[in-house]
Amino acid sequence: MKIAPGRAPGYAFLGMEKALIFHVTLERAEDGWVVAECPALPGCVSQGKDDEEALVNIREAITAWLWAEDQKAT
Repeated sequence: MKIAPGRAPGYAFLGMEKALIFHVTLERAEDGWVVAECPALPGCVSQGKDDEEALVNIREAITAWLWAEDQKAT
């Protein structure tokens, strides 16, 4: 997935007709790590050494968050 410069991408489920898009925030912590958070999903937070790694990690966290919520429903 290519990322447009200056834009934090949403998240898309592969194999589905519609993409789910989530806004994420990126903030540099005092220790230099980039903290990524998805405000729409309570507790969905990750981090990375740089913006790119933080975005990859938050996508994984979003996937895990949605999976866990789906498991609660069944």
